[in-house]
Amino acid sequence: MPKPHSGYRPHHRTGATGFVGGAFVLEFLRRTEDAVVCLPHDAAGDPAARS
Repeated sequence: MPKPHSGYRPHHRTGATGFVGGAFVLEFLRRTEDAVVCLPHDAAGDPAARS
């Protein structure tokens, strides 16, 4: 399959550490030359813990 373009465009993804998100990022990287920035979250899910 041809790559859609050869320019550099960063993409921000949340959920990339999960099963489906990880598979999505791997497939995205396989198909494009773009960069991916993964935004992890606190596993505890407590917003106060991030302060």
